[in-house]
Amino acid sequence: MNDKKFLLSQDLLEEYCSLPLSSRPYSEVELDTSSGGRELVVVVGGEAHGLSAAAKKLALDRLGERAFVPTRNGVDSLNVASAASVILFDIARRMDQASKERSRDAKPEEDRRGAV
Repeated sequence: MNDKKFLLSQDLLEEYCSLPLSSRPYSEVELDTSSGGRELVVVVGGEAHGLSAAAKKLALDRLGERAFVPTRNGVDSLNVASAASVILFDIARRMDQASKERSRDAKPEEDRRGAV
C-alpha cells in the first residue's frame, strides 16, 4: 500500500469529521418507504467516540442524518444497544405499515369493496 495515498485518505476522513451532520429525534427522520427499505443504512456509534470517520463520511455523502432517542426524567442517554433497538424497531414498524399500504393501494377497486 502506498503510505502517502493512505495518509491523504486519512486526512480527507479527518476533514469529514469536522463537518456537521444534521441531527433530529429518530421519530422525525423521514424514511423513503417507496423502496421497501432496500436503500436504508443504519450506522450505530458508541457514546464515547461516536461514529468512525469512515461512517461519518458515508452519512455525509448519502445526505444522512444523526438520529437520537429523546430521553426524559433526567436520563442523560441510553446505551448504544438500547438506542439501536428502539430505532430499528421503529424502522421495521414504519416499513411494515408502508408495505401494507402499498398492498392495499395495489388491489383493484372492486376487491376493496368486496364482491357484489
